[in-house]
Amino acid sequence: MEVKMKFRNTIIIFAVVFLAAWNLGAQEQPDTDEPADAPVYFLNFQPIPGLNVFGHNFEKTTNIFLIGTIVGYGYNLKGFGSASAGLINSGRVQGVQFSGVFNIANAGMDGFQTASIFNTAKGAVRGAQIAGVYNYASGTFKGLQVSGLVNRIEGDMWGLQLGPINRRGEGDGVGVQVGLINYSESGYVIPIGFVNKVKNGMEHFWVYTDDMLFMNAGYRSGSKIFYTHSNIGIGGELMGREGGKLVINRGGFGLEFPIRKFFIDIDISTGNIFKVDEIEDFWNFFFGTNTSIYQLRLIVGYKIRERFGIFAGISYDYLRQTKDTDPSPEEFTGAALGKSSDGETHKIGFFGGLQF
Repeated sequence: MEVKMKFRNTIIIFAVVFLAAWNLGAQEQPDTDEPADAPVYFLNFQPIPGLNVFGHNFEKTTNIFLIGTIVGYGYNLKGFGSASAGLINSGRVQGVQFSGVFNIANAGMDGFQTASIFNTAKGAVRGAQIAGVYNYASGTFKGLQVSGLVNRIEGDMWGLQLGPINRRGEGDGVGVQVGLINYSESGYVIPIGFVNKVKNGMEHFWVYTDDMLFMNAGYRSGSKIFYTHSNIGIGGELMGREGGKLVINRGGFGLEFPIRKFFIDIDISTGNIFKVDEIEDFWNFFFGTNTSIYQLRLIVGYKIRERFGIFAGISYDYLRQTKDTDPSPEEFTGAALGKSSDGETHKIGFFGGLQF
């Protein structure tokens, strides 16, 4: 019982201190200009948020080292700041914020933020934000954002966002987004993801057949020029033919060169061909052995309407068998220009279909 009481009291104290420190950071207005008379102090050590054991509490000072036992609160930081729960700087950060839960820079930042939950910078950022869940920058961003869930930049961007969900604002800075879902209010972006929502960008579905006698459905999205694509197809007995019940999946990225209503694409992809009737469980479906396929494609198309077009193309295909029970690459050699040996096939392929 005594242990439970101590644990509960500790949680309550932690919550009160945390909320108090958060309130201090929220009430302080962003201030990107360091006062001319702001004193510089080597060490600001805070057992309680904002209370420096060396004095100068809540003054607009510049700290070389800012250390908080639970939550650290200070003005400018030119050096290193750390706290077990979180760090709040109401002025500019030029250095490193390193905390167990969160970091907040209420003005601009030149440096590095890392925390297990989230990082926030209310101003221009030049550097890196690394968090377990969420990163946010309200101004121009030049650098790197990495998170376990969401990265968000409101202003212009020059750099890389890496996380499951990435979002950036308007601007002429060229950025790269790598994740499952990428959203950009600027067309100056290279999105690499499953779903890409880009201002004035492309988003199309397509259905097509190929010389390997697969019926395929695909989706591609990206900017005006750069896109990523994913495809899945069925073949063999699933299409009323011999060769077992076959499924093919592929994914990759490419470039499009529009010429009025015509378009020319070059893309690459990698994927697998497997027999459906030999998949016994969930693990084998995703991680079992298969026949690998790698493709380089040249596509020429014509947009009859914005959401309807036709296309055809030629591809270089390389297929490699993992084990003898996997689909044989020799079955997909095609009508011409194919060569097979030792469980491998190199060939020229053909395909065509509709785009929506």
